[in-house]
Order: sequence, then structure tokens, then C-alpha cells
Amino acid sequence: MAYLGRPASTGTSTTPTRETFTGDGTVDFTLSRSVKDNNGNFLEVFVSNVQQEPGVTYSVSDTTLTFTTAPSVGEPIYVIFRDYDTFDVGIVPDSSITAAKLATDAVETAKIKDLNVTAGKLATDAVETAKIKDGEVTEVKLDSSARKFPVNAANIATNAVETIKIADDDVTSDKIAPLKHLQEDMLITAAGAQTLNGNVTVNILENSIRYFTSATTSNICINIRGDDSTTLNSVMNVGNTITSAVLITNGGTPQYVQNTQVDNVLVVPKVSGGEQLSEGNADSIDIYTITVVKTADATFTMFLSQTQFA
Repeated sequence: MAYLGRPASTGTSTTPTRETFTGDGTVDFTLSRSVKDNNGNFLEVFVSNVQQEPGVTYSVSDTTLTFTTAPSVGEPIYVIFRDYDTFDVGIVPDSSITAAKLATDAVETAKIKDLNVTAGKLATDAVETAKIKDGEVTEVKLDSSARKFPVNAANIATNAVETIKIADDDVTSDKIAPLKHLQEDMLITAAGAQTLNGNVTVNILENSIRYFTSATTSNICINIRGDDSTTLNSVMNVGNTITSAVLITNGGTPQYVQNTQVDNVLVVPKVSGGEQLSEGNADSIDIYTITVVKTADATFTMFLSQTQFA
């Protein structure tokens, strides 16, 4: 039946119980259990089907029911316990929700606490690659006992591995197939080489060969580095070596490589033939080959050779 007003805030978790007695001329009767708080209001008492008034015609103490006036011999008596156990409506008792009480699709992802889905809760082959969003599988989302899925070529999408995802120094030579059709980029400069006051800069992270096609008008200094913002020292380990080449075009007045640097610091090279260079070759292209060996932190040994092409 419908009613007005606020809904009930509590419910009961026990069923009322009933006991019967027969008057024997005494005032005391023994109940099967005590009444909550020894409160007679939690016990309804009837004598010959007439309800008695608690605290006036009877009282309770532990399991003893005491009448103010003894019922007559043979008179029927019955009591009803009303001291129910109650609980707040909206707070479901433990172990009370079963699978049958849940609607289909009722459990949403947002209701599952992180790290609470373990391998034991997933059917075999239940997680498919197509169901995993790009970049969404992180270690924190996996229970420690669930990190057991294999990673093989079949599980990696084409072009899925990016350079940024590879840790430094983790690509080794035995992981690289033999190189085929190897080509090397060259930076060609049409204007003459810079003077000694500047540098012919070789950025090995961009290209390791520079070719100046116009006649050079002054002696030059070659500076080898990583790039505009990166030192060669930072990209080489001790024991590493790199080789670079600079092609200088000379006219009738030949010029030559007078100084060499690494990261803008002068390095005196060991020169092919045993003597430091003092001139270039007129009307020719001189190729300077420079090999740099890192022997310690910010310490390099350089080998320089000059070859004439005319």
C-alpha cells in the first residue's frame, strides 16, 4: 500500500518468535532467552488473549518474566519477542549479494579497483591485442602475478616500435641484419670554405662528409662535433672511433687545413707521412680524412691525412 512521508531507514534481519505458557498460580515464568536490554516493551504478553501493559502488569529480567498478579491456574499465556536485530537500509549485510542479484553488464570498468583483476579471473586467451588501447598497458595496471603474457612478432603491430621506445645502447650489432646498399650523406657547400677565424664544422649526427665546390681563399680549421647542441664527447664512449672527410677545392693559390678541433677545442693531429701540413695542392681537390678516437672523457687522439685529386 502506498504511503506519504520519508521511507523507512531501517529493516529487520530476524523473525518474531512466540512462546506459550499455562498459568500455575505463580508470578514467574522462564523464557527461552533474554529480552534485549531487559526492556518489557520488546515483549508482548497476552493472558487469555488480553494484551498486558509492560512495566505495569509484568516485567522482564534476563530470562524471567514476572507478573504483578499471578495468572489463574490453567489460564493460557503467550508472549511474542519484538526485539529484532535491525540494520540501516542501504547498507547491505556481508555476503548478501549473489551473481543472480546483478543485472547483465552491471559491473563497469570504473567500478573495478586498480590491480584487482588478476590472471586467475581471466579466461584463457580472453585478452586480445585488438582490445588493448595503444600505450595503455602500463606496469601499474597489471597485478604482479599477471605479468606473464608473451611478447613476440605476432603481437607487435607494423611500425609499432618507435625509436623513442628503445633504451640507449640497447641495439647491438648482433641484432642488426647485414647492411645492404649502404650510402652515406654528404653536405655540399657551393660557397668557399670559412676562414680560420671561423670553422668548417662537421656535425657527425647529420653527416660526416663535407664538400666545398668553390675555390677556398684562406686556410681553414675543421671542427668536429655532434651537432649544434650536442658535443662529440657526449655521443662517444671511451674506445669509440669515428671517421670524417672534408673535400676542399683549391684554385691557383692553394689553401690547406691548418688546425683541427673537437667540440671547439684544439686537437693536434697525427699526420699521415709524419709531418704537419703546410700547404695544399693548386687547381686540385684535396680530401682530408680525419679519424677521431676517444681515449678518455673529453680526450681524443686524431689521425689526419691529405690526398690530392686533380
